[in-house]
Amino acid sequence: MANPNPRILLCTLTLSILFAIAASSSTVRLGGGRVGGRSDVTDVKHNKEIQDLGRFSVTEYNANLAGRGLRVSFVEVVAAQRQVVSGVKYYLTVVATEGSVSKRFQAVVVVKAWLKSKELVSFDPME
Repeated sequence: MANPNPRILLCTLTLSILFAIAASSSTVRLGGGRVGGRSDVTDVKHNKEIQDLGRFSVTEYNANLAGRGLRVSFVEVVAAQRQVVSGVKYYLTVVATEGSVSKRFQAVVVVKAWLKSKELVSFDPME
């Protein structure tokens, strides 16, 4: 069996190293956004799923109050982003009224469609 040409080995090794460096330093993109990164949801005001998630977040927030504070009433979701994780994590800007005062809240909801589950992760007033 003949020994391989050293130039071919060197060329193959160099190309392999360059490919590994390029692959590890590049950002993988799908659909214009980074994999695992947040992407904006368009036409939020007319998106029934997003508005339903906003309503869900307010309902869950009120249920978790257990008499400690003012309940809020859902008005609408005005902005939303989604992030694919183990399911889909939604970052919602929710407008709700607390008493007679309109306020904005940042809600985070995780949806796992295959389990038919939704979980309110956080619901915080925005400054």
